[in-house]
Amino acid sequence: MTIKLSDVSLGTYHQLVAASLSIIKKAENYFTEKDINLNELTKMRLIEDMAPLTFQVFSIVHHSVGAIEALKSGEFGPPNTPENLCFQDLVSMLEDANSSFNMFRIKGLNIGKLDFAGALKMKNKD
Repeated sequence: MTIKLSDVSLGTYHQLVAASLSIIKKAENYFTEKDINLNELTKMRLIEDMAPLTFQVFSIVHHSVGAIEALKSGEFGPPNTPENLCFQDLVSMLEDANSSFNMFRIKGLNIGKLDFAGALKMKNKD
């Protein structure tokens, strides 16, 4: 039995980008309500030896949409995070990546359950 790389990767990539976009928008709402400068978040790290949020978000996009583009070109390299990204840049990157998956779907690539049932909700463990 053969399986296409797109069948095992695109759904996961899309899920990761969509979830990251949802999380960053929740963070945006929360920190805006608390009157905290969103650009301060871009430099934050969960632990001192971890790369900052800008690198984490850029890596999500690079290793999902960038990986798909690499399949077309045959070339892939480590992420080269642009300097001086602001919070809105991070949101825009994730929104653009999410839109890319919609374009892949329009071009006929199967991107998982969203093709059939819409966004799936997680069940409560209760």
